[in-house]
Amino acid sequence: MESKKIAEIMVNIVNTTPTPIEQYLEDYNYCPLCGDELLYTHVTHFGHSLVKEEAHCESCKIKVKNNDHKLQ
Repeated sequence: MESKKIAEIMVNIVNTTPTPIEQYLEDYNYCPLCGDELLYTHVTHFGHSLVKEEAHCESCKIKVKNNDHKLQ
């Protein structure tokens, strides 16, 4: 019995594990419940040297983040 080569298959194996920076950006920009993009608002209080940052999801109607950042 003689063997013949009838096809050649090239396979690219792609690493689907996100890098730490990709994972951080995903967590920061997208809703953990539905995956939609988060809407951020920033309010600056110059008298208190403070910026209030809030993020919410318009699809889920939930507030996801509420952070205060000190101005220098």
